[in-house]
Amino acid sequence: MKTDKRIKWVVEQEIEWDPAVNATGIGVAVRDRIVTLAGHWADTAKSSRLKTA
Repeated sequence: MKTDKRIKWVVEQEIEWDPAVNATGIGVAVRDRIVTLAGHWADTAKSSRLKTA
């Protein structure tokens, strides 16, 4: 079974890996293997469409 610390690390790595997500505004908390994401993130696909419109 993965520890909360390991789960947090895995989630953070996945968020940082995804080029569609700006990970700087997202916080990850894990307690009793339940993950909570908090913060603000932009929808880059939507932002890109708005910039080109």
